Amino acid sequence: MAIGALRPQQKPVSNTVAITVAALLVLTVISPGTISAGELTSPLTLASAQWAGFDLIITFREGVCFTLPGDAGYMVYERNDSSGARHLCVSSHNNPELAFELLVDVFRLDQDAMTPIDVLGRSILSAGYRAKVVSSAGIDVAGFSGFDLTVRGLSFDRQIPLTDLRAVFLTDLRVGILFTLVERQHRPDEHAKALNSILATLRPAPDDGGNA
Repeated sequence: MAIGALRPQQKPVSNTVAITVAALLVLTVISPGTISAGELTSPLTLASAQWAGFDLIITFREGVCFTLPGDAGYMVYERNDSSGARHLCVSSHNNPELAFELLVDVFRLDQDAMTPIDVLGRSILSAGYRAKVVSSAGIDVAGFSGFDLTVRGLSFDRQIPLTDLRAVFLTDLRVGILFTLVERQHRPDEHAKALNSILATLRPAPDDGGNA
């Protein structure tokens, strides 16, 4: 179900291995036109995925997209949380444990159901004095405005992260976008750089594609 991003900068073990892997990727991944995540492994239901060179563009039907660098080794998948809500997830592993999991939610603000930002607010209120704000700031990206909040001691999906939880909420007053990075290994500088690089690629999606 997960998509392993390509690693073009990684040195191959041998020329034979490199040629074999490249051939398999060409046969199973590269094809004319839009390549959806479903053609790579299993279907994404919340967004579509398209390769652009070695990078992977994730496009939501709500009209926003972002890009994942192919050499970062991220895994892309969807999962349901304990309440049954479905999230698009990007995770990073380090020797070989999970380093962080990034949940990405895109939603219309005028929907009647509880939104991910409502759930985050409820979690903060429920945590009370146990939650410690590490940092908070306003943020503007590609015409979207919102906040960038890092909290410690906050329960998320009925679990307390081992270290920090960073939530970046952006909106154009029509659509809300919530990036929630849950640390499993405490590498704040490294993980901040990873999320910042993803946020820098956020933009409105082209009108001619992106629906899952």
